Amino acid sequence: MMKSRNVIIELIERRGEYPCMRGHKVGDVFDFEVDRGKLCPIALNALSPFIHALRYGAEELPVSRVHGDYRYCCTDPEVGNVYRLSTK
Repeated sequence: MMKSRNVIIELIERRGEYPCMRGHKVGDVFDFEVDRGKLCPIALNALSPFIHALRYGAEELPVSRVHGDYRYCCTDPEVGNVYRLSTK
């Protein structure tokens, strides 16, 4: 059985005109193993498929065409927080 990897979630950009309902700001970093309860539920719902795929070794997730890393948005169109995922 494969050991799961930990995922780090970093808020790197805000594209909407309204703040996050949970108060997240650019520069916030969350360790999925420790901080998942602190992450906005809208963002967690949007990021969960990618987080769990990375945790268990997926290698073919969509990658940013510009930056070459894993970047995904929350689904609140008025907030539009962009998160970068990485493993450690």
